[in-house]
Formats: sequence, C-alpha cells, structure tokens
Amino acid sequence: MMQFSCITLLLFFSSSIQESVPPTLDGTDGLAYINMAEDIIAAGKSDMAVDFARKCYVLSAIVDPSLKRSAMLGLIDLEDNEHRAAQLISSLPPAKLLLGEVVVHVDAVRPVASAKAVISACKEVQNLRTLDNIQIHERDEKRIELLRFASISLPSNLRKVLLDGGKVPRTQQLSRESLKAELELLGGTTQWSAAVLIEGNVPLSVTGSIDLPALMGVDTSTYILRNGTWHAP
Repeated sequence: MMQFSCITLLLFFSSSIQESVPPTLDGTDGLAYINMAEDIIAAGKSDMAVDFARKCYVLSAIVDPSLKRSAMLGLIDLEDNEHRAAQLISSLPPAKLLLGEVVVHVDAVRPVASAKAVISACKEVQNLRTLDNIQIHERDEKRIELLRFASISLPSNLRKVLLDGGKVPRTQQLSRESLKAELELLGGTTQWSAAVLIEGNVPLSVTGSIDLPALMGVDTSTYILRNGTWHAP
C-alpha cells in the first residue's frame, strides 16, 4: 500500500494549490482523482509522483466508469514500459482518436462468419507479430475470405506474406498494422485485440473488459485519501 505524508503531498501541490491542508478523496467523485493525478504530474514526474498519479487514474476509472478512457489516456502518457503501453492502447474504449480509421460498423462489410472463424483468422494475423516466417496451412474458403478482408489495411508486402506465406518483413509499424487488421475483423475499437483474446497477455475481468488495476499493479482496496495516506473504506 502506498502512503504519502502530508508534507509530501503539500510539496507536490505547492506550485498549484494554495490550501493549507492536503486534498481529500472520498471515492465519490472520479474526476477529482484525475485532477489530482494531473496536478501531481504537473509539479514534477518523480517516481513517487508517477506511482501516486497512476493510482489516482486507475481509481478514477473505478469510481466513475465513464472516465475510463480519460484515465487510460493519462496512464498511457505516464507509461515508460513499451509493452504495457501497447496493452493500454489496444484496450482503449472507443473514440475517433487512435486507430479511428478502422471501420466501426464492421458487420456491415465484413464477411459473414462465426465467432470461432473470426478468432481463428485473427490468430493468423497475429502470427505476423509472433513468427519470422508464415507457413500456409490448410485454409477453407471462409478463412481466406476473412484474411483477404483483414489484409486490405496492410501494406502490400505484409498483405502478400499473410495471404501467400513467406518471411515476415520487420518494420517499426508492424505491431500497429497487424493490430489494426485484427481490429478490422473483431469490430474496430469497440472490441479487444486478438492478442488479448488468444494470449491473455492483458488481464480481463469477468465481463471481458480489461482489468485495469491488475494490469497497472494498483491496490484498489485503499481508495480514500485522508491526511496524505490511502485508507480502505
């Protein structure tokens, strides 16, 4: 459990808050947690400040789920772990920003297929990130149709490898491009990436949504901030 003294918090806020007592968070206003995270980071990105802000962002999404996207954007801005940043990005709630060019109403244009067939096709797209060479195994007409649909957004060299097999060209945009192809199949930014569904590399809650506290390693049992210390209700 993270604990911060009154003096520490006052030092964090000395440049922006003129109150003589540290702020209190009671778990009723999610926006207050976001505001505190932003104020702390504005005062300086020390390790302690980042840890504190990270917890505030996570708690804001729990207190008010409508703030989840804002909280996750704040977490992405703080994240220095490339892998975890990619996990956050792939799980962002829908918006016109970030991969917004993906077709949202994909069911209107995507080939009709079962959920199992779609996930199987996604796994082949995922191979672009996990394998050096793509070997074409037996594919039925539906799989080929789905892969052709997904590959439309890919550069020509990646598209050829996905459809015909061969050595995967390693580019800086490979992860983003292959993820975008998966999102095309899954339904755009309203769904989780196939990497999540297949590998389980992002913790999911029972509802199928990302388990943000588990991903960020934040203890949410203590969410009331009083006198500079986190408390359980």
